[in-house]
Amino acid sequence: MYTALITEDSKPILRNIKALLQSTDLPISIAATASNGEEALEYMRQHPVDILLTDIRMPKMDGLALIEQAKHIYPQLKVVLISGYNDFEYTRKALNLQVFDYLLKPVERHQLLEVMERIIVQLNEGQVSDTEIFKEILDPHFRLELKLGPDFHNLAKIPFILCKQPFTPGLVKWEREFLQARLSEAFAPYDCWVLP
Repeated sequence: MYTALITEDSKPILRNIKALLQSTDLPISIAATASNGEEALEYMRQHPVDILLTDIRMPKMDGLALIEQAKHIYPQLKVVLISGYNDFEYTRKALNLQVFDYLLKPVERHQLLEVMERIIVQLNEGQVSDTEIFKEILDPHFRLELKLGPDFHNLAKIPFILCKQPFTPGLVKWEREFLQARLSEAFAPYDCWVLP
C-alpha cells in the first residue's frame, strides 16, 4: 500500500479529490490532507509519503515551493500538480522540479485514475529493482517473490545477520515465522523484516 498526501486550500476540491482516490481499487492510502504547503511539509517531515497531490496556488507556501522542499526529504516522491491555472510558466517550473504529471481543475475521475495507475507502475518497478541489492545474500527463490513495501524503502534500516551453527538444537527457533515474531516483538514499535 502506498501513501498519498493531498494538499489543497479549497475544501470542496479537496473532498472531491479524496473521494475520487478512495473510489478506486488502487493500492493507495490517503495518509493525510493539508490546506497549505507549510502544513503538508510539516506532515512529511514526520511521516513517509510516496505520492503528493498538490495545488499550485495556496496560502503560506505555494505548491512549487512545497515540491522543491519535499523533494529534499523524499527524492523519489511522485508529485501530481493540480491547478485551475492553465499557465505554461507553472508547467515549465513543474517540469524542472520533476513533477510526475499536471492535472487541471476540475479533476476528472478517469484522468486521475490514469495518472495514479502510471505512478503505481513506476513505484512497483522501483521496488522490484531494489531487491537486486540482496542478490548475493538472499535465497534466490525468496528474492524473486520478495515485495518490499514503501515503509522498507522510506525508513532508515539497521541490518543484523543471524547465522545458525551446524548442530544447533531447536530447529523450529530458526524458522522465518518464529524469528519474525520474536524480532518484531523485540524491536517494537519499529518495523522488522526477516529475509532468509
